[in-house]
Amino acid sequence: MVALASGHWPRAVGFMGAGTIGAIGLIFLGVALFPWHDAQQSALPGSARSPAAPEEWQAVEKPAIPVSIDMPEWKGLARSHEARRHARTRLREDMIAIGQPQSNALYARLVLARSANGEALPGSSFYLDVTRRAAQVGLAVIKTEAPTSLDTKFGPFEMAEAELATGSVTRPCFAFRGPEGESGIRLTGFVCGTAERKPDPRQLTCFIDRLEPSIEDRVVRDLFRGTDVYRNVACRNGKVSGGTKNRVAVN
Repeated sequence: MVALASGHWPRAVGFMGAGTIGAIGLIFLGVALFPWHDAQQSALPGSARSPAAPEEWQAVEKPAIPVSIDMPEWKGLARSHEARRHARTRLREDMIAIGQPQSNALYARLVLARSANGEALPGSSFYLDVTRRAAQVGLAVIKTEAPTSLDTKFGPFEMAEAELATGSVTRPCFAFRGPEGESGIRLTGFVCGTAERKPDPRQLTCFIDRLEPSIEDRVVRDLFRGTDVYRNVACRNGKVSGGTKNRVAVN
């Protein structure tokens, strides 16, 4: 500080050769750069210093379809099934689709979510749940009505009219979720008509009531146990007929 105040600092620099100044500069440059370079390397995806975290959701290889449905109006339509499991909670989701979301034909999508040991699934709003499920297949929820209660063989479900769109195709649908209340299993999805014909509430009722378990899974079997006697009479033998107000036993 004294040398700087007295004006001698420039002369002192003069005695230092260009090579000395260059060496000092390289030292400071190395100190500055190497820690930064090391940090950058440790942040690279393939770096041994930062192992990649497991994916939150992992695909289930060759999953068994947990439920089946047999209704005349759904025959001949393409069907697909995929499943995934949450790495931390072990929650499993099976996604079943009938038809194609981009075509102007009947279309249905069902997501069966179940916990690993039957513990209650986390809750969320009906609208957010349906919107998320639609987005998974590239569908946008254009509008939806307030949910009402739908009587099924499993008990009350939430149901709402909705319009779903993909590209230039907008289709009228019924969105659903249930059974209501805390449970270790939940069915969420939508049943869609065509641009020319809205789906009938009876179609949704029968779509749900005609579901049958197709695997030996305790949580799935518990959901279905004793429900067939409450299947809506309009859905007998897979045929949609009559009204849907009476929840009666089917022999």
